[in-house]
Amino acid sequence: MRCVEKLNDEEIKILKRIINCSNNYRVRNRAHAIILSYEKYNIDLISDIFKVHRATVNNWIKAWEEYGLQGLYDSPRPGRPRLVKIYLQQQYAG
Repeated sequence: MRCVEKLNDEEIKILKRIINCSNNYRVRNRAHAIILSYEKYNIDLISDIFKVHRATVNNWIKAWEEYGLQGLYDSPRPGRPRLVKIYLQQQYAG
């Protein structure tokens, strides 16, 4: 069973702050899942809580182990920027 083995006090404090303050629900869920894993909740239970596949939880834990806090955030995605975002930027710029 894969789980987060070590978290120091500072990491726990930051993760709890993210859970309470982040505007990004995906990051909040990932931070919460890391804490639950550290508290020895199994992956199946965590996946049930967040309504995601167990492989997704496993990926969250792997990203945490490899990248730490940065692993909670999505990487930039390839492709064309959203047209609405470009339109709004043009409206407010001019």
